[in-house]
Amino acid sequence: MPKKIKHKIYKFPYNFLIEDNFLNNKNLSNIIKLKRDLYNSAIDVSTKLKNKNLSKSRKIIRFVDHDKLCMNKKSKNYSTLKNIYMSIKKKINNKFLADLQIDKKLINKGFLNLTLTWDDQGYEIKAHTDTDRKIWSGILYLYNGTQKSGTKILKLGKNNKLSIFKTIKPKKNRLFAFKRSQNSYHSVAKSSERRFIILLNFNYKNKFYEK
Repeated sequence: MPKKIKHKIYKFPYNFLIEDNFLNNKNLSNIIKLKRDLYNSAIDVSTKLKNKNLSKSRKIIRFVDHDKLCMNKKSKNYSTLKNIYMSIKKKINNKFLADLQIDKKLINKGFLNLTLTWDDQGYEIKAHTDTDRKIWSGILYLYNGTQKSGTKILKLGKNNKLSIFKTIKPKKNRLFAFKRSQNSYHSVAKSSERRFIILLNFNYKNKFYEK
């Protein structure tokens, strides 16, 4: 019997949601089984994105780029990653956008990137809001972790000081997604755990992006 989906929406300090049991059991099981095999094909994020300032503790596989599955059809992992892509794409519907207070018209102005991500022990991300090219972002946790390796939701207070509003505890198959804004501060503290996640980024297409 399928697990009941837990879904919670927040409007403060910015629009975000948490949803458990995001993938179906089959897709979740398949991606976990392939974790080690896929890792052997992962590359440093700084190399992939051509940015030397990015952490050397993160390795990635961008398997969906600009709404296109970028895996060789002859790859033994192709079918699994295609099923995950189709499943995620189906979930990004009008209700999902409404929960994040995003105009559904933006669905045609953006594109989806999906990135398998492995973070080594000691990985951390300082407080940031994400680039304004992003419409919304998400993290799908594929491991069970402690509170310390979770994503911290930060709120902006007096004198522009940041404080922790909530920490998303990593739980296998839990999605955290948020609408990018000037206040969408979040961070990850340095921890002794290794993280395995899928990053979801929905970005503006070039012709609709205004700097």
